[in-house]
Amino acid sequence: MQVSSAADIKADASTWLLYGNPGMRKTTTAKYLEGNTLYIPIDKTEIVLAGTPNIDIVNFDSYDAWNAWNQLMKDLKSADLSKYDTIFFDNVSELTRSMLANLGREGNNNRVPSQGNYQQIDFFIIDSVRFIQTLGKRVVFTAWEMTDAWNLPSGQIVNRAYPDVRIKILNNFMGLCQVVAKSVINEETKNYGFILEPSPYVFAKNQLDQRKACAHEDIFKVGYQPSTNNEETGGNK
Repeated sequence: MQVSSAADIKADASTWLLYGNPGMRKTTTAKYLEGNTLYIPIDKTEIVLAGTPNIDIVNFDSYDAWNAWNQLMKDLKSADLSKYDTIFFDNVSELTRSMLANLGREGNNNRVPSQGNYQQIDFFIIDSVRFIQTLGKRVVFTAWEMTDAWNLPSGQIVNRAYPDVRIKILNNFMGLCQVVAKSVINEETKNYGFILEPSPYVFAKNQLDQRKACAHEDIFKVGYQPSTNNEETGGNK
C-alpha cells in the first residue's frame, strides 16, 4: 500500500473542464497558462493562439478521430512530456461527434453510428481521461454548452447549463475534474469570465480554492483574489 501526505498535493496536476457556447473564448484561456502547453486542436480553432510562444500544437485528424485519438493516447504514453506543464484538449464535444461520424462511415448503417458505437465512445473517453491524469500534468478540457429545462423541487422550471458531454458519462467526467467552469460574458462591461460555483441553473465546481467566479485571464491563478471588491463574473473593469 503506497501512502502519501495530503500536504504534498499540488494544484498544478489538476484537471479542468471549461465549457461555454462557441465563441466564448475557451480556447483563448490557453494563453493564460504558465509554463509550456501541449495543445490538441480537436475542433480546429488553434488560429486564436497564433503567435503564442509557449504552446506546441499537435496535428489531430478529426476526420479519422477514433483512430487518431487511439494513436494520440499511445503517443502520450511513450513521448517525453517533461517540457510541458499542461496538456490542453480542445474540445471534447467535437471529439465525441467526430468519433461517431468516423465509426458511422466505417459501419454498415448508411453512415449512421450504432448504439454500440455510443457505448464504445463513452467508455473510451472516460478511460482516456483516467489515463491522461496519470501523466502528472495539468490537464484542460474544453466543451461546448448544452441547456435544458429542469424542474426544481419547488415546482419551478429553470433553464440549466452544463457541458456538452454525453449525458451517460457527464457526471463521471465532471467527477474526474477538480474544476468545472462555465464561460459567460458580462453584458454591461463586455468582459468574459467563468462561473465556478454550482447552482440550480449552472453545472460547476471548484475544489482548488474558494473562488466562486473569476475573470478569464485569472482562471488558472489558483487562490488568486482580485484587489477590488467586484467579484461579479466578468465584471472586472
